[in-house]
Amino acid sequence: MFLENAQTTLDELLQNRYYTNRLFPVDDIYRLIENVIYTLAYLAENNCVYRDLCPENIYYSHGMFKLLPN
Repeated sequence: MFLENAQTTLDELLQNRYYTNRLFPVDDIYRLIENVIYTLAYLAENNCVYRDLCPENIYYSHGMFKLLPN
């Protein structure tokens, strides 16, 4: 999924969890991996390359993780 009204980045979520000493729920980790892999597979099927995969370019919004278009 691409960016649509993103609320926060994965980088911000990770920093917040680190400073508050809380772990990510396993369901959120699975959702993150599933969303990112789905998006990368879709791009590959359409002959696109996503070259800047990093926590700053993954956004969390409405229960889904989304990639910022590059």
